[in-house]
Amino acid sequence: MASWIARTALRQAALCALLVSLAMFWIGCGGLQAEREAMPDPLDGVEAQELFDRGVALGRRGDAVRAEQYVSAAMDRGFPESEAIPYLVKICAASSRFNTALNYAEPYLEEHPEDWGLRLVVATMHLALNNRGRAQAELERIVREEPEQPTPYYLLAVLHRDAHANHADARPYFARYLELAPEGEHAEEARSALQDIEITRDPESEPGAAEPTEESPDSESTAEATSESAALLRSATKRAAKGVATW
Repeated sequence: MASWIARTALRQAALCALLVSLAMFWIGCGGLQAEREAMPDPLDGVEAQELFDRGVALGRRGDAVRAEQYVSAAMDRGFPESEAIPYLVKICAASSRFNTALNYAEPYLEEHPEDWGLRLVVATMHLALNNRGRAQAELERIVREEPEQPTPYYLLAVLHRDAHANHADARPYFARYLELAPEGEHAEEARSALQDIEITRDPESEPGAAEPTEESPDSESTAEATSESAALLRSATKRAAKGVATW
């Protein structure tokens, strides 16, 4: 009996020792974790301007992700948003990360609704993402508030012609673009588009012309519309990256 009691006491003592060891190990790990968490950020002493400059340098080397991180950190430390946001939008759009670019651009635009240049970039990126309704709303707002800017008219014309297959609505936008920018970047395309619209015949004006039905669309027309939509998306993608470079 005495030996059983002794063995039991030894097992309990061993168990207590194990528990104490585990507790000390857990406390030690917690201490190491706390020590790691307390380690200073190596960039803590870096000024906002230097962070921004490092980010720009990274962007020039093609490291868009790290460039974004540095410029975002610079902005967090007080670097002017008016300088940081355009670069962040540019670097993200240039690498086709349009959603990320919009996450920077749209909050800034809410605070600066008069910045029609940024609104144009936002509209173009929505086109690239196939968010046509949002793109159209942004473009129409620019046309209302900055009616002398030609590019929004051209984009609206292309949107109506290619995305909505509505040549009647596209026509006045192409015409207005040419009024504002007769020698503009898209002038030749706008003139060609207007000529195509003028020579397009309305099926209802042709005697005996069959009226197309929605249930049985012409396969060739459907393929053409799909091709035009794809072309619009590609064009918008390029324009988004190019647009922010001059914004």
